[in-house]
Amino acid sequence: RVNILRALAEKLPGLLPEALAAARGIKDESDRANALSALAEKLPADLLPEALAAAREIKDERDRASVLRALAEKLPADLLPEAFAAAREIKNNSYYCYDILRALAEKLPADLLPEVLAATRDIQYESSRTSVLRALTEKLPADLLPKVLAAAREIQDESDRAYVLRALAEKLPPGLLPEVLAATREIQDERNRASVLNALTEKVPGLLPEAFAAAKEIKDESRAYILRALAEKLPPGLLPEILAAAREIQYETDRANILSALAEKLHQGCCQKSSLLPGKFRMRAIAPMS
Repeated sequence: RVNILRALAEKLPGLLPEALAAARGIKDESDRANALSALAEKLPADLLPEALAAAREIKDERDRASVLRALAEKLPADLLPEAFAAAREIKNNSYYCYDILRALAEKLPADLLPEVLAATRDIQYESSRTSVLRALTEKLPADLLPKVLAAAREIQDESDRAYVLRALAEKLPPGLLPEVLAATREIQDERNRASVLNALTEKVPGLLPEAFAAAKEIKDESRAYILRALAEKLPPGLLPEILAAAREIQYETDRANILSALAEKLHQGCCQKSSLLPGKFRMRAIAPMS
């Protein structure tokens, strides 16, 4: 029956009210959840309240979460608070709830965001919590960002912590810089520390030498990626050092990528200087780059 309902929803949108009623009549909760999830993408706005009510009737948390997750991206603004309340009712939110919160975080009205942040901090599974915090950071107003930073610093896994800190770096209000920088410097892994420092340099160019120093300490192949990103931003005084660092990279493709970024940077600097020269001398100024 589930498969037939799914096929009908694809071909006959006029039957969706009957299909939804049929789905709600399926006794097995797992099958009912599958049918409701399949129909969720096709349902028109006037049937979404009924679908949300059907989701909340499912007792099994995993099945209920799967339907809420399918509905979350389609729900209109007036149903989002109810969907959020349904998500919060899921006790085992460490595993089942985070996808719903992540989807809702991008759509919920501002007055609910503090509650979403509180619910996110209750998620026990760090990777899930990290994912929702990252989505929230892009939406939250500046006055809630300190709470995101506090939540980030509670994350034990350094890769996950760096993921949230990089998101914060993109929205960084000036008053939060010292704390974000302190949290970044607490990261022991050079790769993760350098990646956050690199993100921070967009707002604070004065951190470029520190970011470069951290990047040089990276032992694995990710060093090339961060060095390339830094090559486009480093001041002229550090270019000889990054050139030396590039020459130490064993993998030729990575080495070539950094040298390419450096060449572009040097070429731009050369062009800027040569633009001040008379026309007949400009090519001579650029020629050594060839």
